[in-house]
Amino acid sequence: AAPALAPKPAPAPAPKPAAPAGGGMGLTEKERRARDDEMAAKRQKKEEEKRRILEQAEADRRDHEYTSAAPTAAAPATTAKADSQAPPPRVVKLQLRCPQWNRSVPFTCFEPESKLGDVRHCLRQELIAGEMGTGGQSRVPEEDAIVLVDRGPPSKRFASPEDYQKTLLELGLCPSALLFVEAAPLALPEPPAPEAP
Repeated sequence: AAPALAPKPAPAPAPKPAAPAGGGMGLTEKERRARDDEMAAKRQKKEEEKRRILEQAEADRRDHEYTSAAPTAAAPATTAKADSQAPPPRVVKLQLRCPQWNRSVPFTCFEPESKLGDVRHCLRQELIAGEMGTGGQSRVPEEDAIVLVDRGPPSKRFASPEDYQKTLLELGLCPSALLFVEAAPLALPEPPAPEAP
C-alpha cells in the first residue's frame, strides 16, 4: 500500500509594493493632475445633477401645494405662509372633461374672482354650440343638472347651489384645475312617423 501524500501548504502571497505617495500607482505628476481634474469634474457634474433634481422636486412640491385646495398635514407651516402671501394668478386655466360628450373643453377666460356658476354657464353654451346641426333641438341639460367634479386630491363634487356662487379662488381651483363634467346628454324625442297617404 502506498503511503498517503500530505497536501502541500499553499505558498504565502507575495507582498504588494507600496503605492507611491499621492495614490498615483506610478503616474507622473502631470497624469495625476489630469486624473484629479477629471475626478473633480465628475464630482461637480454629479453635484449639479443632484442639485437640479432637488430643485425640480421642490418646484413640483410647491406647485402641488399651491394648486391643492387644502394644505396637507405634512406641508410645513412656513410654506403655507409663503403661499398665502403670493398674489393670485390673473387668469385661471381650466380643463373640463366631458366623457359623456367625448369632449374636452379648455377655458382660459376666467379670473380667480369668477364664480363657478359662470364656468358652468359657459360650458353649457359651449356644449350647445357643439350640437349645431341637430335640427334645432339640443341634448344639453339645463345648467342646474350639470355637476362639476374636481377629482383632487382631495376629491370635491360641486353639486349645491352655494358651490356655484363661490369664486374659483375660494374653491381652490387657482391657478389651474381639471374638472370632470357629470351631465348626460338628454334623449331627443323620436321624430313623428310620416302619415300614410
